[in-house]
Amino acid sequence: MSMKIIDVSEHQGTINWEAVKGQIDGAVIRCGYGDNAISQDDIQWNRNSKECERLGIPYGAYLYSYCNSEPHLESEVAHIKRLLSGRKLSLPFYIDIEDPGLSFSTFKAEYFIRMGQAIEDAGYWFGVYANLNWFNNCIGAKLNRFTKWCAAYGTNNGQPQTRPDIGEDIWQYSSVGTVGGISGNVDMNLCYKDFVKEIRGSSSGNNSTKPAPAPTPETHHKTQIYTVKSGDTLSGIAEKYGTTYQQLAQMNGISNPDLIYSGQELKINGTADPAVKMYTVKSGDTLSEIAARYNTTYQKLAQINGIGNPDLIHPGQVIKIK
Repeated sequence: MSMKIIDVSEHQGTINWEAVKGQIDGAVIRCGYGDNAISQDDIQWNRNSKECERLGIPYGAYLYSYCNSEPHLESEVAHIKRLLSGRKLSLPFYIDIEDPGLSFSTFKAEYFIRMGQAIEDAGYWFGVYANLNWFNNCIGAKLNRFTKWCAAYGTNNGQPQTRPDIGEDIWQYSSVGTVGGISGNVDMNLCYKDFVKEIRGSSSGNNSTKPAPAPTPETHHKTQIYTVKSGDTLSGIAEKYGTTYQQLAQMNGISNPDLIYSGQELKINGTADPAVKMYTVKSGDTLSEIAARYNTTYQKLAQINGIGNPDLIHPGQVIKIK
């Protein structure tokens, strides 16, 4: 079973969402492009997202990326967070990788892995949009931990033709679709994953923002000093030492968990039990897959983490593994 999804931007002008609602199952809306500047916000983002929320249309968002350097990475992450603040996404956020400035030779998967981690830490599902050529010949398996949205048009006649079948959750099959209430052409997609259920926890849903992790029982561990290395994230360091990024931020007086720097020294209360690990759930994870990865069972993980429904875990949720 698939859902009919459109993706739109300011290029579609002022959309009559009341007319659109009965023709689609959801929408992915461009929020902006590139660096964190108001001039690079999509001018229809506020209206489009608010109309979807008003009418109960499931929606996600995407940002057109130019990310090929550390400054671009930091600025795009800030841009995404600013634009998503307060929004109730029930589909993932996607980073759009197709700009000519992102050539196969300059593409660095590391930037997008770190970007994805930052957006997941902010409480949203993160995914990657690209065309089939990009996925096959550049991205490959480098970003497989994130949900995929793949463009493959065939003859681009407005109808689905041959599905890419590369593990994509959304297939953009045409750029010349028509939908009543939208002037001109619109991108058409089929979605094969029930994101509304997985992100919101039910088909009626609430905010997509991740729930706060359950408090970790206080224990007394020896304080260690960790020196941040290039490419480190606070959440990655926390996972390595069996704690949470919130605890590290509080312990070290870090107001913005996304801003740590190489050479910075962090105080860490590591776990006293080397058999205990902490895993931060990523978009697309299931409890059974996590259990198999760590040679345990989903029943045991559910028991030690107090998870009542093993089918309901959320990106950003911290799971104890023993």
